[in-house]
Amino acid sequence: MIDFIDHILGEQGKAIAHMVEDFARAEITPERSRKMERNHRIDADLIRMIGEQGIIGVQIPKKYGGSSESDQYGNRTFGVAIQEALAYHDPSVALFVEVSGGLAGNSILCAGNETQKETYLPKIVTAELVSAFALSEPNSGSDAGAAQARVTRVDDQLRLNGTKAWITNGSFADFAIWYAISSMDEAGKTRLSAYIVKRDEAERNGYSVRVEDNIGVKASGTSQLIATNISLPQDSLLDGPYKDGKNYEHNGLSLALRVLDDGRLHIAADALGMMKRCIDECVRYAHERKTFGQPLAHRQLIQVSIANMCINYEAARKLVYCTAWEADQNGLMNSVKASMAKTFATERMQEVVKEAIQLHGGIGFSEEGPLAKLSRDSVPYSIFEGTNGINRLVIGGAKLGVNAIR
Repeated sequence: MIDFIDHILGEQGKAIAHMVEDFARAEITPERSRKMERNHRIDADLIRMIGEQGIIGVQIPKKYGGSSESDQYGNRTFGVAIQEALAYHDPSVALFVEVSGGLAGNSILCAGNETQKETYLPKIVTAELVSAFALSEPNSGSDAGAAQARVTRVDDQLRLNGTKAWITNGSFADFAIWYAISSMDEAGKTRLSAYIVKRDEAERNGYSVRVEDNIGVKASGTSQLIATNISLPQDSLLDGPYKDGKNYEHNGLSLALRVLDDGRLHIAADALGMMKRCIDECVRYAHERKTFGQPLAHRQLIQVSIANMCINYEAARKLVYCTAWEADQNGLMNSVKASMAKTFATERMQEVVKEAIQLHGGIGFSEEGPLAKLSRDSVPYSIFEGTNGINRLVIGGAKLGVNAIR
């Protein structure tokens, strides 16, 4: 019998997925996850091992040290399989890979010049450098175009001022891709550009990082990044070729939205991993736990509950993998389908987590059990990479032929 997802992954993709599953099972232990949560960062040894395993490499072309056959994009189908496997064990680790190799790495891949690509991308692949994607601000989350961070030119110097908020990898990233105002058009609308901001250089002249205490995904290093009159080198600007034949300077919002399309698919894949973990924990518990002399597995109510979880998981999984495969075939992500996959998968995941906690009863509410962390980690997934409300505007606006947010 042909399995659709095995078919589109192929032997290579299945081998990569199994490798990541084995690695995650061995290295992302509950003890390591608890330690990383306390420290608000991914363990340095784990980051090193992820680099050695080539896990980030599927998002980067071979010419820049990765493993993707495409010269422009990573293998999205393989990337989804990796995200699902990592998120099964710890969503924070999956977020680290998604942001460093995906959002930040793709910003450089899409808009960097050759020197920038050759300098940064191979080190992202090996995890020698960890990167962050600095778009959101305290007063501009979903409305990214309302950003206030600004880069000005003073005597041929670039000066950066502003605050970024809710930045994944922020507490331990070596550099961040900052999206900041660089000009104003004739209608008075601000235009954004993207800049590479190296932490070690910036911290010497007014850059600070403030860790934020999240409800969940605590190991993701979510932070505020604060720049006060930071001097940036001229080569920090990402100014590669743009779709209109010009360049990406002042077209940073378009770049960010393009990169976020792929990011939404990765967030959807994380949701798959979390759903699968819930289902496996519920099946195990249903066989182990007895009530009134029989295992829970014999209770019809429990069977219905697990059936609902499985339906949600399988429906979301087909949508996510199909969207990834189509993007690989077409060479470009479909924004509407990425929004559909992200919205559907994250909402089904939150339903599954809630159902799993109910099935476990008291232990589902306890930090001693496996579901408390999943419950906390599930909260922001309907917010990441554009709230699900914003994603619905993308979907509905496209169907109606209305430019909803862009």
